[in-house]
Amino acid sequence: FQSMITTAINEDEVLVEVRFPLPKGPWGATYIKTPDPASRMAMIGVAAVVTLDGKGGGASVRLGVTGASSVPGRAISVEQALAGKKLEDEAVRKAAETIGTPGEAEEAWMAAHHDPNWEARLTRVQQGW
Repeated sequence: FQSMITTAINEDEVLVEVRFPLPKGPWGATYIKTPDPASRMAMIGVAAVVTLDGKGGGASVRLGVTGASSVPGRAISVEQALAGKKLEDEAVRKAAETIGTPGEAEEAWMAAHHDPNWEARLTRVQQGW
């Protein structure tokens, strides 16, 4: 993946399979997006994979975010804030507040498309945070 609608696959290549190892222990995954009304592509989207530790805590929390910059990324600050914590509403809301704005390399792209803080806010709203 290089940027929006651009991959590193050559014209004579086809991606036929992607494999991911299944998490160990009880786990769940979901993807939620806010679609663009015209294209139905995600304006912002969040994928979550959570493995529970058996005590109601997130042994492993992985969050992928699309649409917040020109390339997908992970919400590492939220992942770290939730790691090992009980996944209750207040803890999730507090962790979501750690989502920052894009790095300097993305600021020009963001300025041309949206308010730089809009994606962070929409990401939190999308997840009900």
